[in-house]
Amino acid sequence: MKNALLFIGVLIFSCPLWSHSNNSPSDSSSSQSGKIVISIEGLDNPQGQAMIALHNTKKTFLKKTEPFRRAIVPISGDSLTYTFDEIPHGEYSVAVIQDDNKNMDLDLGKMFIPKEKFGFSNNPSSKYGPPGYKKTTFELNTEVKEI
Repeated sequence: MKNALLFIGVLIFSCPLWSHSNNSPSDSSSSQSGKIVISIEGLDNPQGQAMIALHNTKKTFLKKTEPFRRAIVPISGDSLTYTFDEIPHGEYSVAVIQDDNKNMDLDLGKMFIPKEKFGFSNNPSSKYGPPGYKKTTFELNTEVKEI
């Protein structure tokens, strides 16, 4: 089995500014907002943490730039649920890393193959490298979107 999380919904190869959670509302021109509820299954290191990134543009997806929102969630079992609140309606993508050693990075092995589990929204398959942004996007147009 490949190092991929088995979950409904949600790789960031590296992501900066993971030093604290950022789930606060930001300025938005959209008058409608909702919640994105992310359920992650298949976690296997209760001493690790889940690094969750919510992207609203291809410009930040898998780049060394700040995502729209991010969270670091301690892992205490084989699954977890996290909610991003007050998210303006629109198109989004979620990427998750199971950061086993809490070094705030996706550890890579030989030939740059990830040593830690990861996953994306829509659970897209990808043989070589990460999936493209469009394969991972979903629309938030309701009060609650579960991924």
